Amino acid sequence: FFNKDSTGYLVFDLGETLPVLRIHTYSWHRNRAKPELTQRAVQRFMVWGARESRPASLPDSGNPGGWTRIARVDTDAFFQVNRQADRPPQQAVRLLPATGAIGEFRYLLFEVLPTSDYDDMIPRHTFFSEIDVFTG
Repeated sequence: FFNKDSTGYLVFDLGETLPVLRIHTYSWHRNRAKPELTQRAVQRFMVWGARESRPASLPDSGNPGGWTRIARVDTDAFFQVNRQADRPPQQAVRLLPATGAIGEFRYLLFEVLPTSDYDDMIPRHTFFSEIDVFTG
């Protein structure tokens, strides 16, 4: 888990520059103490890619620092969640282009954003159960 309200980062090194065909992410969370809380099933992240070498700095809104943004994900927005009861406790995301590959990358960076601002929800990040990267 990441520190409280901070953004967390996961870096994948594919070993060499490869065509990334698709990315699948899976999360699952139902809070046993409060079944209506499915906050950690929410997937809120950005995926970045780098081709040849891993950039020395992390991307930010004004300067990607050598990273190319691949996608921005917010499953609450996608599912139009207005109430906790509307949120699915199991969620999956499939990132793929209409044709071909997403791009050619050696490094993938997941910038994982906090999922809630509830005082009693710590940690406040997605409970990822699986992340799959398909290359060609």
